[in-house]
Amino acid sequence: MHVIKHIIVWAIIFALGMACGKMMNCQHPGKKMMFHHKQPVFTNGCLDIQSIECPKLKEDIVKADVNGDNCISIEEYKAFKKENRQMFRKGMRGPKKPRNK
Repeated sequence: MHVIKHIIVWAIIFALGMACGKMMNCQHPGKKMMFHHKQPVFTNGCLDIQSIECPKLKEDIVKADVNGDNCISIEEYKAFKKENRQMFRKGMRGPKKPRNK
C-alpha cells in the first residue's frame, strides 16, 4: 500500500511537469524557441540567401559556390556545412569572450 501511494504521487508530479512543459513551450507570438534554427530554403535547386538570418553566415556562404555558377546547390551547401561545423554547432554566436579572473 505504501509503494502504491508513492507511485501515484510521482505519477501526479510527472503529469503536472508535463502539463507545465507543454504550456511553457515558447509557442507565444513573438517568441522563438531556444534551439530552433530556420532551415535554408532552396528554390529551383539553388540556395535562397535571403532565407539565411545570420549576417556572418550570409557573408561566408558565398565561399560555398565551388563551381562559380552563382548557384549554391544542396551538395555544395552540405559540404560547406560539414567544413564549418563549429560555426553551425555554436549557433553562429561568434567568438567566446575571455573570462575575467
